[in-house]
Amino acid sequence: SEALARSLVASNDAVFAGGSIAAAWLENARAVGWFYGTALGRWSIALFVSLMGSGLVLGLWLARRGTVARLGAFVDAAADRETDAALARVQWGALAAVVLLPMVALPSGSQLALTVLYATVIVRLAARPRGRAFLAPFANVGRLPLTNYLAQSVVATLLFHGWAFGLYDRTGPAQEVALGLAVFICLQMPLSAWWLRHHANGPMEAVWRWMTYGSRRHA
Repeated sequence: SEALARSLVASNDAVFAGGSIAAAWLENARAVGWFYGTALGRWSIALFVSLMGSGLVLGLWLARRGTVARLGAFVDAAADRETDAALARVQWGALAAVVLLPMVALPSGSQLALTVLYATVIVRLAARPRGRAFLAPFANVGRLPLTNYLAQSVVATLLFHGWAFGLYDRTGPAQEVALGLAVFICLQMPLSAWWLRHHANGPMEAVWRWMTYGSRRHA
């Protein structure tokens, strides 16, 4: 399985860097086949599902305990000191877990800790006037999560694949961060604001609601 994985990585690099769009589709199909057809691939899928599932279970547990509602009240009440101090302890504990867990061969656990870290930082910011002002420009993007997630995939494909702009394996981490910020700030933020001036939901969110409820009345 490891030899197949290395072969797949080398093939990915070659096809995505300089292949046609048809070759890229075939390479993606080959990658899917590897994930579902090998023990290492299935283990990777199981790990991914477990990570996603743990976040969902944690969110459901917090909601049923009333924690989410209390956090909303905390934000509306403009950060009472006792709750803010408790959140600060959770925040710094999560940061410590993000740093330490990979050192003890538990990198996957650090991803859940990173989610907790993001959540506590955002909640604490949202409970403060200056923090709310800072976060306000992101609100429209957050109301179109699925649309923006898929749009990022499309834009990244155009930027990096060989059949388009061909930046694959030609940029370093700093350039990639800069490109990501440029796409988010210059494209997705203004487009999200424009769309929501004319529609209640994003296009993919409307499709998802229709698929869920079976009626456009909910979309």
